[in-house]
Amino acid sequence: GTLAEWATRLAANDYSVGAKTMVLASRGCVGDCSYCGGQSLRRIYKSEHATVPRVRRHSLTYIMELVKHYKSNGAVFIQFCVDYFVFPTNEMIEFFKKYKAEINLPFFAHFMVDQLARNEALLNAIVDAGIFMFGIGIQSGDEKFCLDVYNRKNNNDHIITVVEKFISQGVCGYCDLIAGNPLETEDNIIETLNLLRRLPQFDPSFKAFITLRINKLFYPQENVPLLDKYPQLRTMNSDMDLYVYHSYLYNLRLVLNDNEFELIYTDKRYKKNPLLLESIYLEHLEKKHTEYLKYHIDRLRGQDVYYYGSGEAYKARKQMMSALFPQAVLLDTPTQTIVDGIPVHNAAHF
Repeated sequence: GTLAEWATRLAANDYSVGAKTMVLASRGCVGDCSYCGGQSLRRIYKSEHATVPRVRRHSLTYIMELVKHYKSNGAVFIQFCVDYFVFPTNEMIEFFKKYKAEINLPFFAHFMVDQLARNEALLNAIVDAGIFMFGIGIQSGDEKFCLDVYNRKNNNDHIITVVEKFISQGVCGYCDLIAGNPLETEDNIIETLNLLRRLPQFDPSFKAFITLRINKLFYPQENVPLLDKYPQLRTMNSDMDLYVYHSYLYNLRLVLNDNEFELIYTDKRYKKNPLLLESIYLEHLEKKHTEYLKYHIDRLRGQDVYYYGSGEAYKARKQMMSALFPQAVLLDTPTQTIVDGIPVHNAAHF
């Protein structure tokens, strides 16, 4: 439906299924990442003489019928809950063409980058079907380190191709990274920073942006293959300061220009006390966010506008954002309140 129809449904608090409906399309993963517990679980099952398939999938026909059912019961956003939404390419193209024709709801999915980069028709079909948000696993920008340590065959050129396509079409997304691995060298970190520099850099005219989801490496089970190959990790101390430092560096690489970032990276104070980077990151993030909002407020003047979210951004920037005279705030939770600046249903509450 249209944005106005979506707004009407949310304003009516129609949560018969839930504004965001999760669809379990498969269990398991086609990957073999060395840090993942999936392999260790398969080893345990095998030791107990049980055969468990790597991946169990619903058919695309069944998934389509499931989504139709959810839509008929009020769903307005579909989140495909899978490690990778991956099926034969031609079948996926037909699925997303049918999804657009019969479902036409915004959706989220986590895809296999190589499959999308090698098949432009598939990438176009996904965008055309109305994808709202995507997820991509990177873990490290160093391709050799990814292969040798994480058992991941990353192709940085493919990552850039897919991310650029999505961002250029107004599709936001996130990339997964791992920080705090004591096996990483400074050269490995630089390779990750170089890859982040190649991602679409901030411009206030963009309709979408890439964000980072940074994870700490940890070892929940003895059977994780990473520990078999690098047993020294069992006794290496986890350096939380290093994790925090690299996490801030990765995020700052997305919001600073080259000169600004070089000043941060070469200043050894921040490596000794990485929490000093928090205020710097928040300051630059706020600056970029304000530039973005001002650009689009000017661009949208005179049009019907709806805000979506919890209301906190509106509250913090009411003087600037109310200039558009928004029709309503679209709630991302069913909680209702009419407190100034907090989630509201219609313009009268402003």
